[in-house]
Amino acid sequence: MRPAFPHARYFTGRTEWDFWCGHPDSVMAHHRDAFAAVIRPIAAAGQLHVVDDGSSLIEGFAYRRLPGNRRGRSGELRGRRGNRPRSQSTPRAQLRDDGEVPPVTTTGRGEAEVMVDTEQRELRWTVKYQDLLTPLRAAHFHGPAATNGNAPILVPIARKLDRSGVIAGKVAVNDQQTQDIPAGRWYINVHSSTNPSGEIRGQLFRR
Repeated sequence: MRPAFPHARYFTGRTEWDFWCGHPDSVMAHHRDAFAAVIRPIAAAGQLHVVDDGSSLIEGFAYRRLPGNRRGRSGELRGRRGNRPRSQSTPRAQLRDDGEVPPVTTTGRGEAEVMVDTEQRELRWTVKYQDLLTPLRAAHFHGPAATNGNAPILVPIARKLDRSGVIAGKVAVNDQQTQDIPAGRWYINVHSSTNPSGEIRGQLFRR
């Protein structure tokens, strides 16, 4: 089995990993089979990261090991978000075919999370998309516009990538843009050769 998200990173605690690798008799056979079929391929692909208690995963998140409900196992608190500075907001978008104006029909879908820093005047983003009908031709931030309108390109995100992938980047923005983005006036549009005007689209809204 191949990992569904080839560019993703997965994390697990060392205690948990050591437990499952040991194949203890207390684990039922179908659980062991599921571990071998699902988790082992992720590890073989180099996408699984085994971490110790207190390890930092990403900015603002740390791994904490908690007691589990069975002997020999551990429960895991994957991360904890600290207090976000008032100057930062993190709008999100769900990228879908029915978000296009006009709508299209596709197997593609995706999601995006951005961070807007009004103090630093910076926009950072992570866009995950998959199963476009044809390879990605381009992706952009557009605005200002409501969900039922179209607007010009404001920030290029990527061009000429695979049908599935993860895109990350950052760019400087002006004061007006730092207000428009969390206010829901920007959207992300992912274009393909099949749908050059846009295959999946999502409006950015503050969480």
